[in-house]
Amino acid sequence: MSPFRLTEASGVTLAYHNVSILSFSLGPTHPKVAATLENYAKLLRAVNRKAEASKMDMRAKAIRGAQK
Repeated sequence: MSPFRLTEASGVTLAYHNVSILSFSLGPTHPKVAATLENYAKLLRAVNRKAEASKMDMRAKAIRGAQK
């Protein structure tokens, strides 16, 4: 068994940090940030954190809307 075990909480934390790092390095309106937010929202829904998932979806849609 691997000494590294990914728990639900640590997975959500890693995904959050991924969004933060991309937002900082690419800018908060970059299309890759929108895609990452959408994936983060899927993860949040999978762990029954629907209110947070909805907020991430709204952020992603705002970015996608600004790109048009």
